[in-house]
Amino acid sequence: MDFVPSWSIEAARNSGWVFGAQETNEPWYGFYKLYNFSLVDWWVVFGELPSMLALTFFGVLHVPINVPALAVTIQMDEFDVDRELVAHGVSNALSGLLGSIQNYLVYTNSVLFIRAGADSRVAGVMLAIATGAVMMIGPVVIGWIPVCVVGSLIYLLGYELLKEALHDTFGKLKKFEYITIIIIVITMGAWDFVYGILVGILLACVSFVIEAARKPVVSGIYTGEYARSIVIRHPKQQTFLKDVGKQIYIMKLQGSLFFGSIGGLEAKARRRFDDSVFLKEPIRYLIFDMKKVLSIDFSAVEGFRRIRNLIIEKDAYFIISSVQENSEIVRALRDSGLWETEEHKERIQLFSSLNSALEWCENTFLETKLIHFLLTNSSSTNKQGKKIKCKHDINV
Repeated sequence: MDFVPSWSIEAARNSGWVFGAQETNEPWYGFYKLYNFSLVDWWVVFGELPSMLALTFFGVLHVPINVPALAVTIQMDEFDVDRELVAHGVSNALSGLLGSIQNYLVYTNSVLFIRAGADSRVAGVMLAIATGAVMMIGPVVIGWIPVCVVGSLIYLLGYELLKEALHDTFGKLKKFEYITIIIIVITMGAWDFVYGILVGILLACVSFVIEAARKPVVSGIYTGEYARSIVIRHPKQQTFLKDVGKQIYIMKLQGSLFFGSIGGLEAKARRRFDDSVFLKEPIRYLIFDMKKVLSIDFSAVEGFRRIRNLIIEKDAYFIISSVQENSEIVRALRDSGLWETEEHKERIQLFSSLNSALEWCENTFLETKLIHFLLTNSSSTNKQGKKIKCKHDINV
């Protein structure tokens, strides 16, 4: 151990124990001399627009990902993502105007800084002052930092983060979620941090599609035999409506209708209109109640069009309830061409509530019964023997 006191800093640098000295005569603001816009090849700048947009997207995306993750790690219950987004936007705008680089919250550095005891605003201000001082002094400070100190800090932080990601979550997450974490860790270690985030986003989208597709979009199926409107009717009318009530088929929908869930709904409708089932229990009105539907995409609307064709082929009516005329769902249905012909406009009806739809169906049944009764009584006095066709024919 006698040789340690005589060991010079140069020998330590040459042996790799201390970072090499970075000497320069340029002041910290010397890079501004390189700003000469008359020499800029703007076509090259435009060629880098995809990279700029990717960096901008990452700058916006990392806040709602890293800020909640950092809050969970340091056990902070209250945080404001909107405030963090505004702060990052202002800081990046000022940084760009001053000719500096993009800045964003670095999760690992923030965890290390806070766990070292810097958990107050004063610590942040002190860090900013120290960073500014190092910038003005120059890179010569790096030449006095032992390599083992930085390596130990990085190793300790990496170990804690790896333990938090893989060990602490083992058995607490679903298999797909845990596999997602492993894939993200491997991607970040083998390639890059940004690639890991992109892979994580892609797997999160896949997970959402799988989970949403597993959740049934049909929350309940009823018939008009028991699901009735609140209109008070004559006992004979009630008896008649109960007899024909099975021809009103109600499917209450929920959640998001998209390419992953519309297939199950379409299959249920096709099974109900299958010839073997339809001949035994015909349907006159198929009602989709959309009260609990959150959204609908183009693929789902295409499914609605196929269901429409099936219903018209069976000479039935397609009714969509619990929607408003100017709602996003109705606009999506109209834009996709659900109403293409006059027959479609007649066969597809919209109602603001399920009760209104049921009342319309019941009134149509009663109207048809009345017309059928009048035609039956007047057939004997019809000298010309002409047959009059009803607008709404029912199966009683």
